[in-house]
Amino acid sequence: MSDEDQINNPHRTRLVQRYRTELLATEIFALICYELLLVWLVAVTPGRGVGFLLLGQLPFGVLLLYGSLKQYPTFDSLAVGGTWAFMIVFSVVVSTTHEVTMDLFAVFGAWFLIVFAGVESRNLQDLDGDTATDKTTLAGHLGRPATTIMVRTLKSTGVIIFWYIAGIWVAGIVIGYLLLLTLFRRITQNQDERIEIRTDQTNAEQL
Repeated sequence: MSDEDQINNPHRTRLVQRYRTELLATEIFALICYELLLVWLVAVTPGRGVGFLLLGQLPFGVLLLYGSLKQYPTFDSLAVGGTWAFMIVFSVVVSTTHEVTMDLFAVFGAWFLIVFAGVESRNLQDLDGDTATDKTTLAGHLGRPATTIMVRTLKSTGVIIFWYIAGIWVAGIVIGYLLLLTLFRRITQNQDERIEIRTDQTNAEQL
């Protein structure tokens, strides 16, 4: 966990520290499964070669650099948005004989806008920790009102792109996905707040 995580998410930081070994084992297992699946897809899909194996390592490069990227406004959002959008398109290309078309570029662009907005929405919630650790994000520069408007505009634009290239049903699925993310984020926030209140009460009683 990073320094800002200890400020923004103290409960989850303690949880990660408590189950560090189990989480590390799960991470290693997931990594091995991903690499094996990637190798298998490249081997069985016509026209896919070693270059696709290298492209598939992009997320790990971003993970290694993420902490330093967050020191510069928009760099973390650009990296995460670009990587996520790339991997969605990449997963289609590497597992099928589908060629790269303008529709795939449109899908990349739509997901990039949605994920970029999502990262800045998260940065908006993490302003206290980011400020304390000298990591000023775009959300920190714009402030809450402007960031909120930007997030809604970018996500709406992404949905419109999906509507344009794939129809209303696909756009509806994307909207449903975004609504579920919002729901689970609020549930998580409420749970974290309740746990922190109970922790503070327990500490006060012990004193």
